[in-house]
Amino acid sequence: QEDLREGRVLFRHRGADSARFVLFVTDGVHYTSSLLEVSVSDPYIRVVNNTGLLVQRGKDSSLTTANLSVTTNQDVRTDHEVEFRIVQLPKHGRVLVSSSAPGSFSMHDLKQGCVIYRHDGSGSFDMFNLTVRVKDTHLYVGVYVQVDSESHQHHTRILHSKTLVVEEGKPVKL
Repeated sequence: QEDLREGRVLFRHRGADSARFVLFVTDGVHYTSSLLEVSVSDPYIRVVNNTGLLVQRGKDSSLTTANLSVTTNQDVRTDHEVEFRIVQLPKHGRVLVSSSAPGSFSMHDLKQGCVIYRHDGSGSFDMFNLTVRVKDTHLYVGVYVQVDSESHQHHTRILHSKTLVVEEGKPVKL
């Protein structure tokens, strides 16, 4: 298990475009086996999600893996090996990264919350383009930014605040 967790298990392709083999697992007492199938493909990077950003006018919004993430079939040992480079800057804001060179960041930076979009107060829509690079494979990605003015924000107002006791599995009227 530790070998898998530490990334020390690697399938090296030699020969046919697909293979299968039986994988045995034991804890020293119990044994189990499973058929592991491997299909070979060209190196790729794919977008897992790209929700874009929602930012209030003139404010900051964090770009994280909840907004943007990719996957690859390449041998990536750390999140630093998945690199994002800004190829088209936003028109109504700036992308700030605390731990990388200007204009670039890594998957590690996204996971750590180090990538910020700072809106300049103008426009109601923005976008910027990135190149994602893993080894010799590249992918172009556009990130859309929706600007929401504070006047459209509805703040929650609490009218009554009382404790309600509910027994497990029982309905209660509010």
